[in-house]
Amino acid sequence: MNLRIVAGSLRGRVIRLPDGDLDYRPTLGRARQSIADMLAPDLPGSAAADVCAGSGAFGFEMLSRGAAMVDFIEENRVRCSRIRENAAALGVLDRCRFIARDAAAFVRSCSERYDILFFDPPYDEKALPLLVPSLVGLLTPRGRLVYQRRRKRGEIVIDRTKSGAAPTIKFFGDTAVECFGPGADLLPGS
Repeated sequence: MNLRIVAGSLRGRVIRLPDGDLDYRPTLGRARQSIADMLAPDLPGSAAADVCAGSGAFGFEMLSRGAAMVDFIEENRVRCSRIRENAAALGVLDRCRFIARDAAAFVRSCSERYDILFFDPPYDEKALPLLVPSLVGLLTPRGRLVYQRRRKRGEIVIDRTKSGAAPTIKFFGDTAVECFGPGADLLPGS
């Protein structure tokens, strides 16, 4: 399976994924483009992280649009290695860090602050959405957290009051994308 980067300096370049690995659930191109378009004004020079990176596709979109650096956090060491290989093939290795840890351990030990955090945990991991308030705490004063989850009607995933102001939400089929932080109201179509 291959994914194409949709915009920026790496537009059209390919992220290579192993054939037959059905465990990947990469963000669809349309959703990736919409989210990256929303973040575009804040991406140049930003410090960003792709948490539960999987394929790393969203981190590469942020790099393509000018992020100064991206930390890829992925607990699966094989996937983390593949993200590194793709970064080398794309010529952006010097702007990446690769952290082979689970999201909860990353949050507990992280001393960095980010302008943009993209959090796309496995949909069936019930404990991971509870990390949203802690991830908001890793943002710079101008930072934004983009949290992608399964769309479930009537579901209350986390206590929004612990994460600051209510997020803006956009839907892409069965996916909900929530944006937390000072620029949350910029999510298109919300």
